[in-house]
Amino acid sequence: MGKPVQFDFESIEYEETVRPEDDRFRSVPRRSGVFRIFDVHGNLMILEKTHNLSQRIERFYFPEDGDARALDLRRITGRIEFCRTDSPMETLYLLYGQRRQWFPDTYRRMKTFPLFHLMKINRRQRFPRLYLSRQIKEGVDYFGPFFSRSQLERLKTTLERTFRIRPCHHNIRGNDPYPDCLYFQMRTCSKPCDNDISRQKYLEDIDRAIDFIQGNDEKIESPLAEQMKHLAEETRFEEAERVHRQLDRLQRARKDHRATYSDVWKFNFVAVMDSDSVKRRKIAFIRAGYILGIEEHEVEGIGPTLEKAICRHYERPMSESDQDRQYDEFCLVSSFMMNPVRSVQLVPVQDPARTSAAITDNLKSRNKREQTNVDIVA
Repeated sequence: MGKPVQFDFESIEYEETVRPEDDRFRSVPRRSGVFRIFDVHGNLMILEKTHNLSQRIERFYFPEDGDARALDLRRITGRIEFCRTDSPMETLYLLYGQRRQWFPDTYRRMKTFPLFHLMKINRRQRFPRLYLSRQIKEGVDYFGPFFSRSQLERLKTTLERTFRIRPCHHNIRGNDPYPDCLYFQMRTCSKPCDNDISRQKYLEDIDRAIDFIQGNDEKIESPLAEQMKHLAEETRFEEAERVHRQLDRLQRARKDHRATYSDVWKFNFVAVMDSDSVKRRKIAFIRAGYILGIEEHEVEGIGPTLEKAICRHYERPMSESDQDRQYDEFCLVSSFMMNPVRSVQLVPVQDPARTSAAITDNLKSRNKREQTNVDIVA
């Protein structure tokens, strides 16, 4: 069974007379981690991450002459605390948790990681439309991550034109036409306000738009192709031509938007990260955007223990209900999808056996590459 990772901070009581050769400073590792510095009154002054804890902390207390980057904290520091980490994702997750704990009202302004835009579709509305959102609520569909607002707006416009989804801001209930509406006059939407389309048919268009967002083009094209073929066989050529134009619009839209996006509620991954030894790996379990926990597993024989851990985390009911945390951690994980790093591998969760097998195969191939590199260097 994997061992849960605990983030325990080590403490150094600081005095101005301390020197670099002091044993207390020698205990600070030259590895990545998160550190906290408190003043003589016990107030937190600095909370940051670094690639080298020892070097970064020394810069605050043993500045070299003329080093403009050095901030001398010798006279005001009372205590230093640090926690070592082994991978960029682990470091970022720890820093995020600390900033949220110490600065609950302002932690998002600290730009710990990018906060991405989401496309929101609320199917509880009678005739849903597409929204931009940077928060998550229960019972609503969200898709992302979108790096910029303009990226989302471009896709939103394409979906509205391709699937004739209403772009207006009116509260549409049906049988309440807005003849002064530009979209109404141009017939660029399906005009649910004028009862030109039923709610059921409109929701089918919404479903097709969702399939397009997630890259399920075959699921949209196959029924249309069958419908076009059937209409042509019945010599209903005008109707077949309309369906053909729908297919053509869909294919042009895909040429303009090749990227696909995840459903936040199905955003399930296992992150494989480095540990302090090549014989172990740290595993983060991500479900619906939440980071459920980080465990350390032995590489030798990891398959069965990892399969049990996946069953434990993904098959039981979700107990989390903090949507702010869900959005934050979705963005944290997405940042490693946008900018992958070698020490963090994100594996989509399928069934436990297949996911465990995929991770085991990745670890074996990685070990072979590392062994080959060692032999070449030798």
